[in-house]
Amino acid sequence: MLGGGLRSPGLAERFGRPVLCLPQDPDRCIFDVWNRAFASVGLGDDSVIVLTDDEGERNWKRAGWSPRLLVDSAAYRGPAGVLRDASVLLDAPGPRIVIEHSRLLASPEVFGPMLDAHEAGGPTITIATNPDGSFSGILIADAEAIEIVPTIGFMDIKEQWIPAAQADGCVVRCIALGGWSYPIRSLDTYLGALDEIGAFGTRQYARVIGRSTRGVTPTEYGGSLIATGVEVGSSVAAARSVISAGAQIGDGAIILRSVVGPGARVPKEGVVVDSIVRAADD
Repeated sequence: MLGGGLRSPGLAERFGRPVLCLPQDPDRCIFDVWNRAFASVGLGDDSVIVLTDDEGERNWKRAGWSPRLLVDSAAYRGPAGVLRDASVLLDAPGPRIVIEHSRLLASPEVFGPMLDAHEAGGPTITIATNPDGSFSGILIADAEAIEIVPTIGFMDIKEQWIPAAQADGCVVRCIALGGWSYPIRSLDTYLGALDEIGAFGTRQYARVIGRSTRGVTPTEYGGSLIATGVEVGSSVAAARSVISAGAQIGDGAIILRSVVGPGARVPKEGVVVDSIVRAADD
C-alpha cells in the first residue's frame, strides 16, 4: 500500500491520522475493509506492507494500529523504487497487489476475480479500472516485472517503470474491477465516497438537519456516519458528516459536512461546518 512519498494527502494532514484510519461504517475503518479484501484471497498481516514516511509512521502509532510499515525514501527512489524495496522485503513468490493508500474500497470482494484474470503466464502487470473506466488505484504485478526496477536510483511508476516493463517483454493490460475504489485525498472526496456507498443513509442513531425543523430539507445532505461508542448530547444535528469513535458531542451542537476525529470533543452548542476536528482536539 503506497502511503509515503513526497507529500501526504491534505486529508491525512488535517485529520492527524492516516486516511486508512478514517471510518467507513460505524464499526470499521477503511483499513479494516482493505484487510477483509486481503483475507478473502488468503493474505494475512505478514503479507501486507504499508509504505509511509516519517510523519505517517508517527500517525500510525498515534492511531493505535501496528501494520507492517516501511518508511520509504521516495525522494531518492521514486514510487517504483520503493515498490521494489517493499517487494524484496516481502520475500515471497507470487504477484504483488499494489494499492494507492488514499483509496476507499466499496466492497472487499474484488481481489479474487482480479487475481484470476491476472493469471496469463509470463511477467504481467494488470491495471484495474473502476466500472466507469477511471483508474482504481490498484494494480497487480508479478515479482519478475518489479525486479526490472533498478536497486538504486529514482524511477516513477507510470512514466518510467510501466514503459520499461513493456520494453522488457512484460504484458501490460487493463481489466475492469468488480466494484469501486474511490480516491479520498480531500474532505470533499472522502465524504463523496461515503455518500456513494450509502454511508449517510438515515438511521435511528443519526439525527438529520431538517428532521424536526422547517426550512432545511434532510434529503439535501442525508444523515451522518456515527461510529460505535460516540457520546452524543441532546438536540444534536449532524448531516453529511463523520463522527469517529470516542468522540463527545455536546448538547445542541451542529455538525455539517465535517469530520470529528477519534476522541475529539465538540462543546455544547458548538458549530462545525466544512471542517475537520483533529483526533483528541476540542
